[in-house]
Amino acid sequence: MCYFDQVIWACGNWRWGKFREQCNKEHRIGETCGLKLIYGRQDEAKNWKV
Repeated sequence: MCYFDQVIWACGNWRWGKFREQCNKEHRIGETCGLKLIYGRQDEAKNWKV
């Protein structure tokens, strides 16, 4: 398991942010981040146009 920041825009879209830390309780062979968890939340005021 790994912890990442989450970036959330005012329109409701989101993406994974910066890597924060890895949990050593998960023992998987060949895969370092089998599960992404939210460490913190970062709100962005911008609205993106498509």
